[in-house]
Amino acid sequence: MASSPGARGTYRPPGRAPAGAHASHHPPIAVVIYEVRRCAGMRTVVRWYGVFVLDGERVVEERPFDRDALPDRIAAMLRGDWAAVDPILVDPGSGFSPPHRGGPPWAVRDDADAVLPGPDSYGLTGEDLRTAVAEAGRRLGRDALRSDDQEIVRLVEALDDLQRAAVLLEARIHDWHAIADFGGTDGGRPLDALRMSVDALGTARVTLEAELVRVAGRRAPNMSRLIGADLAGRLIARARGLDRLARMPAGTIQVLGAERAFFRHLRGGGRMPKHGTLYLHPWVHRAPRKARGRAARTLAAKVAIAARADLYGGDLGDALVAAMEGRARDLRGTGGGP
Repeated sequence: MASSPGARGTYRPPGRAPAGAHASHHPPIAVVIYEVRRCAGMRTVVRWYGVFVLDGERVVEERPFDRDALPDRIAAMLRGDWAAVDPILVDPGSGFSPPHRGGPPWAVRDDADAVLPGPDSYGLTGEDLRTAVAEAGRRLGRDALRSDDQEIVRLVEALDDLQRAAVLLEARIHDWHAIADFGGTDGGRPLDALRMSVDALGTARVTLEAELVRVAGRRAPNMSRLIGADLAGRLIARARGLDRLARMPAGTIQVLGAERAFFRHLRGGGRMPKHGTLYLHPWVHRAPRKARGRAARTLAAKVAIAARADLYGGDLGDALVAAMEGRARDLRGTGGGP
């Protein structure tokens, strides 16, 4: 079995066909072409429309892609997930060596084009490629955004776990202190170990909070500017994603985080909650008690606008902040800030 020299090639920009290539084989758009050694005298060639094994100048195996599978295959190429492109590419016998991730995603070799069947042999056209590339780009974009959302959810859940653990340990330390004082002792090493654990939890909390601010600020800059990255991250986590939060009406955002009280109200066992997670913002919890519901409702409407702008890539600047600050001053009944 010959050793693999790796994937080699050059970049071909969209619209430029290789010299001597058949136009029907290479529509005017950048295509994915990688060539690797399979074994002595054989090679595995990857085109955007399939995988082919050549023995010299003869095609010995054709593995074309279905039209419906093209977006998935092209997205896998861009991710470097070659097993998802075709299992043959991760077979040790193929000698496939993935291209360096830092290089351009389009690597081209043209010496096999004369013997390879073109995409039209499988009923595929340049329009199929353009459609598949566009859909692959959308899927990769959604995956990247969802990755940030999932990290935000994990960070918020971890912070909540740390808070519960710290409260539990502090209560245990308080009880231990009371017993130690009653017995005339200082608690010894066990109590010192508990104090160290609380300190370690505090350090971890600071680290996770800084990461939450960083990720949420990148994912939702408009919301972060309006209510702070920490609270923006908590709302995203409550909604299980920015895309879901952006689809929520303001009334739902207003009570997000107060689901138990809301459903208790629906069952007839309590009053309608006026606010949920948004109560953490000073514009709400510093408002006069009778005005907190209106403050939460106003802020929820601004958050809904900011979430949609973040989802679709808009930049609202400081307009929402200025409008909310003015409304908060009105609700407080003073000329000062919230």
